[in-house]
Amino acid sequence: MYGLRKIALLFIATLIIFMGCSNMDVTRHNYIFRGESELWTAEYKVDGTDSWSKVDGKLHYESEATKVLTVIYKGDVSELYSVKYLEISYDTGTGGGKLTEDHDNDAPLSQKVFTFRSEGKGELMPDKDEAIKVTINLDGDVQTIDLKNVN
Repeated sequence: MYGLRKIALLFIATLIIFMGCSNMDVTRHNYIFRGESELWTAEYKVDGTDSWSKVDGKLHYESEATKVLTVIYKGDVSELYSVKYLEISYDTGTGGGKLTEDHDNDAPLSQKVFTFRSEGKGELMPDKDEAIKVTINLDGDVQTIDLKNVN
C-alpha cells in the first residue's frame, strides 16, 4: 500500500511540475453578438476556448468552439410566401457561411427563423470587439445587419 501511495504522489508532483512549466496561454470565449434591422433580428453566439503555445520552438494554435447564428424575420411568415430567392450570409472576419434557398409557388418560403450551427476544432475565434456582418438578400432586396458584442 505504501508503494502505491508513493507512486501516486510522484505522479501528482510530476503533473504539477509539467502544468507549471507550460507555455500555454488559454483564452475562454463566451460571447453574444446582437443586431437588428427594420425587418430582421440576428444573434451570433460563440462558446469555446483557444490556446497558443510553443511546441519545439514553434508557435502552435488550438481551439474548440460551438458557434450559432440565428436570424429571425420580425414580420408574419405569410409575408415571405412570395419570396423566390433567399440568401443569408455572415462574415466574422475569421470565417463565415452562407445559406441559399430557391422557392417557387409549389414550395413557398414557410419559416421565419434561420439557424447556422458549427462545431469544430482549429478555427480562429472572432474577437469580442469586432462587428459580425450579416447580409440578407430577399429577391434582390439586400439588407445588412452589424452585430455587436453585448457581453
